[in-house]
Amino acid sequence: MEKISSNASSLEESVKVSIVGKYIQLQDAYKSLDEAIYHAGLINKIKVNVEWVDL
Repeated sequence: MEKISSNASSLEESVKVSIVGKYIQLQDAYKSLDEAIYHAGLINKIKVNVEWVDL
């Protein structure tokens, strides 16, 4: 767990991802998608900046 948290704080590269959704104002509606994107970024050593776009 310590290795993962140190990896998360030392990410230098980043990518921006826009997600369009109907229920983005509900925080839990896309929670699993948000977590999956975050963890995919960690594995690839890239910080993922998610832009939520309301439909």
